[in-house]
Amino acid sequence: MFVRVAMQKRLSIARLVPLGDSQPSNDQLSWHQTLTQDISGGGISFCVNEETPAGTLLLLRLDCLKELIIPEVVLGIVRRCNIRDDAWHCGVQFVLADALLSHLDVPEIAALPSSVTDFGHHAQNRLASSIFAYQVKMRVKGLL
Repeated sequence: MFVRVAMQKRLSIARLVPLGDSQPSNDQLSWHQTLTQDISGGGISFCVNEETPAGTLLLLRLDCLKELIIPEVVLGIVRRCNIRDDAWHCGVQFVLADALLSHLDVPEIAALPSSVTDFGHHAQNRLASSIFAYQVKMRVKGLL
């Protein structure tokens, strides 16, 4: 279980399709901008313009991860996408490096940015610690 904290940060997302379906290289992916709603060590939630089915794989580029010395681009899997307040809200679980083979084939993994394979338990623990520290800081300021 991870601490989840409301946090609005810039987020870029790109939907992955199987290589057999002409998956573009990382430079040619269609990236879309949004804002995070909240984040935890296990995942992230954000709004999108259209429904994104559960099970969809997304590349997530969160600029603030770089300053935490955590891979900037990570893989996520949509767990839920519900409409609320006239917008689609997605809950996405981070996919750790040791679980990549459960979702992708070896050639597909090789085509991903190398940072995806760097996001393991160690990076996830650093993220969770950073989020917890942020939450403590906001509570001290009376903002949470």
